[in-house]
Amino acid sequence: MLTFNAGQIRPSGEIVLSFSDNGFPFLTISDVSYVVATRFIFPGSDITGDLIKFESITRDKNGPSNEYDIRLFDLSNSNVIATISVTVSDDEFSIVKTTDFINVPSGEAMFEMQGKTDGNSEIEISTISLMFG
Repeated sequence: MLTFNAGQIRPSGEIVLSFSDNGFPFLTISDVSYVVATRFIFPGSDITGDLIKFESITRDKNGPSNEYDIRLFDLSNSNVIATISVTVSDDEFSIVKTTDFINVPSGEAMFEMQGKTDGNSEIEISTISLMFG
C-alpha cells in the first residue's frame, strides 16, 4: 500500500512530501514511461511567488551508469513544469534538484510528481520538495 505524508506549505515557502511503500520509507519506480508518484494542489504563483527549487532525495538501487528522470507536471494545464535528469554515480541516496521552471501557473492547479527510468534502473524516492518565495 502506497502512502505519503500530506504535503504542507511551511512558513519557509516549501511544500514537502515524504513517501512510504509497504513499510519502506520510499516509493519505488521502475517504469520506462512516466508514472505518477503523487498528486498535490499547487496554489499558484500569485500566492506562492516564484518557484525557486524542485528537489528530491532518491537513489537507483541498481547502481551506477543508469539514468532516470523525475518531473513536476501540471495536470490541470497539461504542462511540464520542471524535469530532473539523473545519471547515477552510486547506489546511495542523494539530493537531486533543478532550479529551471517553465509554464508555472498563476492560479491553482493539480500537480503530479512523476518518474521514469531507462529500463535498467529501479529508483527509490524518499522525499520531494518544492521551494518558492
